[in-house]
Amino acid sequence: MTDLPSADPQDTGTSVFRRMTRERFDAFALWGWDPEVQEELAIGSCWSTFDERILVSVLHHRKTRQFWIAALARDAEGRYRGFTRSGPHPSARFAEDMLSDGRSESLAQMRPDFSEFPTLPDGVDLFAPLADEAKLHPAFRVLREMPNQSGARAMVAEIARWVPDLDGNLVLDFQTTGYSARTWELYLFAAMRALGFEVAHSHAVPDLCLDKGGTRIFIEAVTANGPDPMTSAMASGAPDGPPEDFWRVVEEELPLKFGSPLYSKMKKRYWEAPHVAGHPFVLALADFHALNRAGFAGGSNS
Repeated sequence: MTDLPSADPQDTGTSVFRRMTRERFDAFALWGWDPEVQEELAIGSCWSTFDERILVSVLHHRKTRQFWIAALARDAEGRYRGFTRSGPHPSARFAEDMLSDGRSESLAQMRPDFSEFPTLPDGVDLFAPLADEAKLHPAFRVLREMPNQSGARAMVAEIARWVPDLDGNLVLDFQTTGYSARTWELYLFAAMRALGFEVAHSHAVPDLCLDKGGTRIFIEAVTANGPDPMTSAMASGAPDGPPEDFWRVVEEELPLKFGSPLYSKMKKRYWEAPHVAGHPFVLALADFHALNRAGFAGGSNS
């Protein structure tokens, strides 16, 4: 990162930055946040230009107790990445005052150039038209088209900018027969990044290669699926309640539904691969075997 332009302490013009919620800032910035930075720095407040071209956070360094301002903008692939900083500042209030008056105008006008920054693997566009409309998974259609799914659609698209298609099938699977499985993979990626894990993208299998605190962990996503035909559609009314013989289902049917996909994954023996051997290996199982409240067999629409 380079330093911010020097601010004129006498400049008290109108601010071009406004506060934004931490949740919205994380939705944009979390995926590119360095895990080591997450450990060292606490986010105090978040700001953005009106068009969200520039995002800014006021950071508190836990060890030195110093305060910094860090700014992010989208690179050529649409990913928010840090490009400049200023500090240390004497207090969080001082840093926020810089953003809430005219001293921040020069920052808002910056046009960051990421050409000399480290190259990142390309992410994907999950909504690029790849498959025939008749083959699209009904849950994908809902996510793509329904107004009440706009938030989920934007969130999924933002995450996908950071997820490379290592096996060449991610987008097609997400749109068709693999919607549930690929949604689970994306969820695991987002959850691990939120927990401060660094995600490596050097191998297609297992699904996730994680690093944190000098330890490497591999995760393979597994789903227990029910009937998931291309012709399935939204069911009318509320889903059925729990079965009368609930415990019999739990003790007899569910072990079979969960055991089959787990057994299939175990046969692949991922832990014996050269890049996995000697590291912790996890099978992360998600249950998609029954209709959810949107009426879909084998998938969630959000």
